[in-house]
Amino acid sequence: MKKNNPRKNYQEDLEVVRRYERSNKRTYFDTEEVEIIFEYYLDKEEDIKAAMVLDLGLRLHPHSEELKLKKVQILTIWQKYEKALAILDNEINLDDSESLFLRGNILVQQNNIEQALEIYNRLLEQEKDDDHFDDLCLDIAYTFNKNEYISIALKFLEKGFKFNPQNHELLLHYANLNILSENFDKAISILNKLLDQDPYHQYAWKLLSSIYYSLKNYIEALEAIEFAILLKKKDTEAWSLKGEISFHLNNFDNAISCFKNILKLSQNTEKHAAAYEWLGDCYESKEEYENALYFYQESIRLNQILCIEDTRLYINCLACLLELEHFEECETLAKKCLIKFSDMSIFYNYYAEACLGQNKQIEGKNAFIKSLELDSEQPTINFAIGNICLYCEDYNNAIEHFRKAYDLEPNGQTALLLACSYFKTKDTDKAKDYFAIAYEKIHNSTMIFLERCPEGEYFINDFLENKNTTKDEK
Repeated sequence: MKKNNPRKNYQEDLEVVRRYERSNKRTYFDTEEVEIIFEYYLDKEEDIKAAMVLDLGLRLHPHSEELKLKKVQILTIWQKYEKALAILDNEINLDDSESLFLRGNILVQQNNIEQALEIYNRLLEQEKDDDHFDDLCLDIAYTFNKNEYISIALKFLEKGFKFNPQNHELLLHYANLNILSENFDKAISILNKLLDQDPYHQYAWKLLSSIYYSLKNYIEALEAIEFAILLKKKDTEAWSLKGEISFHLNNFDNAISCFKNILKLSQNTEKHAAAYEWLGDCYESKEEYENALYFYQESIRLNQILCIEDTRLYINCLACLLELEHFEECETLAKKCLIKFSDMSIFYNYYAEACLGQNKQIEGKNAFIKSLELDSEQPTINFAIGNICLYCEDYNNAIEHFRKAYDLEPNGQTALLLACSYFKTKDTDKAKDYFAIAYEKIHNSTMIFLERCPEGEYFINDFLENKNTTKDEK
C-alpha cells in the first residue's frame, strides 16, 4: 500500500541500506530505517533478506505496530495466512488503514472475496476524504488483478478514476485491464484521455498502437507507434511493433528497415532471433528466397543458443528451398527435421516434395502416405498421391486418393482428375459424372482432359453432343 509521504531522497535511503550491510547486525536502527531496508529488499524480491532485517527491527522495537505490519506483509508473501491474521487480530489496531488493506489482501488470496470486499469498502469509506484516495483504489485493484479477479479490479479503478482522472499510473492500469477484458474501445478512450493530459507519454502511445494493431487497424497503429519512436528512438519494442505493422501493410522495405534497426540497437539474443525471423518473413513475401533463407537460418542458430526449437522456422526454410528448387538440400533438411519432429506430418510433405523435384516418385509417394498416417484429413496430400498414381498409370489407387481428396474438399480440379482416372479404367459412366462437375467449374476442362487422355476425344464429343441435345430440348 502506497505511503502518503514517500521518501524524497533515494540516495539517503541507499546509504541506510549500505550501513546495514556493513554492520555486524548489532548496530542500532530506528523503525523508519528498518522499514527503508525492508522495502529495499522486498522491491528486489529478496524476501529472505527482508525478513532478516525485520527480525532485527522487532528485537530492537518489539512493540512497533509499523514493523508488525511488515511482518504480516512478509507472512502473506509466504502464504502463511493464519499467522498473518493472528498478528492482525491480536497485536494491531483493526481500524488502522494499512492493517485493513493487508487483511483484505489476505482474504483475496484465500479467495474469500465477499469478506475482502467488505473490508476494502470499509477502508475506502474511512479514507474517502484523503488526497491519495485514487492511489488506494489502485493498490486494491492491483491486489484483485494479481489474483485474476479482473472485473472486480476494474470497479476499483473506476472509483479511483472518478476521484482523480489525472492519475497516470491508474489510467495505464485501467487501460491495460480493459485490454485484458477485450474492452478495446474503453481502453482507447482512457489512453486518449491520458495523452490529452500528457502528449509526450511514450508508453501510452506504444500501448495505443498495440491495441490498434490487435484490431488490425494498421494505419492508426502506425501513426501511434511513430509518435512513440519519436519520443524514444532506441526503444526496440517500438521498432519491432512498427516493423510488424509495416509488414501487415505490405510495406516490406519499411519493415526490413525496422527489424534491421533492432539488430543495431540491441545485443539481446532473443530479440535478434525474433528480428531475424521477421526479416525472413519480409524477404519471403518479396519472393527474395535466398535472403529469406539466410535470415531464417540465422534465427534457427540463435534459437539453438537459447535452447528453443521453433518448427515454423524449419518449415519456412523448407518452403524457401523448394521455391529455389534446391531439392537435394531440401531433402537433407527434411530428413533432419523428421528425426527431431517425427510426429509432424508437414515434414513428410516437404520431404515428399523434395523427392518429387528429383523425380523420385516412389519415395515421394511413400512420404505422402506416411504423412496421411499421421493426419488423414489432408485433401491436398491425397490429391498429390492421386496425381503420382495417375502419372504412374496406377489408376485404381489414383481414384482412391482423388475420391478422399474430393470428399474432404470438393472442387473442379479434383473432379477433372477423377474423370481422367475413371476413363482410364473404362468406367465411362463415373467419368462422365465427374467431368460434368469439372466442365461447370473449369473453363478449359476439355483441353486438360485430352492432355491427360488423348485417346478420349470420342468421350468429349459424346459429352458435348449430349449436353447440346439436352440444352435444345429445354
